[in-house]
Amino acid sequence: MEKTEKINDESNQLIFHPEEKIRLMLVDDEESIIKALKRVFRGSPFEISSFTSGAEALDFLKNNAVDVVISDMRMPEMDGQQFLLRVSELYPGVMRIVLTGYAELDNIIDVINNAKIYSFVTKPWDDVDLKLKVQHAAEKKYMKYFIQDLVRKRNDELKVNNDLLEEKVRERTSELEQRSRQLEESYRDSLRMIAFFAEQNHPGLQEHSEQVSRLMSRFALWLGLQETESSDLVSAARLHDIGLAVMEDGLLKKAPDEMSAAEKKSYLKHPVLGENILMGLHLMNNVAEVVRHHHEDFNGEGFPNGLSGETIPLGARMLRIINDYNNMTQGFRNEYRFSSNEALETIIQNAFGYYDPRLANEFVQMMQAPETEDFLSRKNIWSVNADELKPGMVLYENLVSKDGMLLLTAGSTLTGNLINSIHHVKNLDELNSKIYVIK
Repeated sequence: MEKTEKINDESNQLIFHPEEKIRLMLVDDEESIIKALKRVFRGSPFEISSFTSGAEALDFLKNNAVDVVISDMRMPEMDGQQFLLRVSELYPGVMRIVLTGYAELDNIIDVINNAKIYSFVTKPWDDVDLKLKVQHAAEKKYMKYFIQDLVRKRNDELKVNNDLLEEKVRERTSELEQRSRQLEESYRDSLRMIAFFAEQNHPGLQEHSEQVSRLMSRFALWLGLQETESSDLVSAARLHDIGLAVMEDGLLKKAPDEMSAAEKKSYLKHPVLGENILMGLHLMNNVAEVVRHHHEDFNGEGFPNGLSGETIPLGARMLRIINDYNNMTQGFRNEYRFSSNEALETIIQNAFGYYDPRLANEFVQMMQAPETEDFLSRKNIWSVNADELKPGMVLYENLVSKDGMLLLTAGSTLTGNLINSIHHVKNLDELNSKIYVIK
């Protein structure tokens, strides 16, 4: 015979299996009733225990499994309703049938509601009907816990499958994020290279853009901006004049106050033109916004939109200061070349006019701090050789060969493949030994 399966339910009872005996408890204070009931359930598939008091039956239930209990209504000390109520509370898995006389039918509703009995049988009973009710009660108990067990197993399987699915989703998400970062870096590197070659026809523009991008990297670190935002700003600084790079050669040889009206009109469009070049790439939208507004004035008198105050994007306000500082100190498209102190003093004097006063003050403090190795290390900028390069490092300045060929632009994030290429160039003795990176 198949062994009875054990299931831990709230009453810790054994589940009835249809091929096994039904564990039946009989409770009645009259021995004659007990004997009559035993005759009804004699033999297979019943296993009978009987008691003449509810208290004795409850003691038995503490250590023994029962499928169905039949209890008389009228018993001394503890009547059937009290007994069945205790069974309902302590052993809810036991199916309950009450045996009652016709005179007690008025009270049966209370028993059904309070003790939650499965069925009731009136005296005198029909043997066949009583046996069927016990069998159906046992089968119902078995099916109830069988379904609960099946649901639990299915839930466990679902949990395992969900955990596996979540792990696959996490792995796939991580893979997609990595690919997205690689694609973004590829876009940025491609644009920086395009800008580099476009600037070859405009003397001074390439050097100006590279210096501005280095200052932007330093300024972003000084202000403690997040890496993602800092990366966008460095790209915007490197590409801020890409709109000028595609204009006619002669235009950039003149300062704005030397241009004709037509030339001035064309020149004023270069931030928008730069934005349009970058807007084709979704990943460059933030960069494009900064490029568009890098000639806005804090007082609202700049171009192309006349934005003022903090309605100007933060990166554009930073870039306005850096761009003007570099133009002044390098003499780019200006006859007079300012010293660093003169340029910084001019920036402070024009705070609230051209520049955000808070950012202007921060920029001056940064420029007056000594750019020593100690300063660079505190700002997470390090001088390393090629053998010390690791994936994830960002170039602080352009990487060029000994003959001046551009290998990688400032702001490029190093990957394993890029580092291998750098090692190859180094082995050919064509690489300068000093490389500045952001860790």
